[in-house]
Amino acid sequence: MKVCIRCGETKPYTDYYKIPANKDGYQNRCKACHNKVNAECRKWHPVRGKRQQIKYRYGITWDEFILKLKAQHYKCAVCDASIKEINSLSEKIETAVIDHCHKTKKLRGLLCMNCNAGIGSLKDNPALLIRAAHYLDSYNES
Repeated sequence: MKVCIRCGETKPYTDYYKIPANKDGYQNRCKACHNKVNAECRKWHPVRGKRQQIKYRYGITWDEFILKLKAQHYKCAVCDASIKEINSLSEKIETAVIDHCHKTKKLRGLLCMNCNAGIGSLKDNPALLIRAAHYLDSYNES
């Protein structure tokens, strides 16, 4: 059992995220408090959160991300839908999704959510994508 430094409740270790840096191997805040704090931070600092995520997950800087987006003329690399670099809290806009190889983690390009989901659903397999295109062509009535 461990006491959360934020809410003060005593909870089992399963209610804490693991972190090797601490003596006991678990964070000092319970999962609920940790998630609440992170949600508050993302609400007030959406750009900073995105910048850290890009650096951590894909190993590129925010400036490199913006250069890639500009090189694609703020458009999805597949369907040419207009995409932006950050979420807007006041209006819905399509945000850029970083497409990457799941084996090598190497960045491929920036896509809209729909194209990224479609490629992911087909398991990044070009043969499946070609089969899907042939399937759609076989039912094309135009």
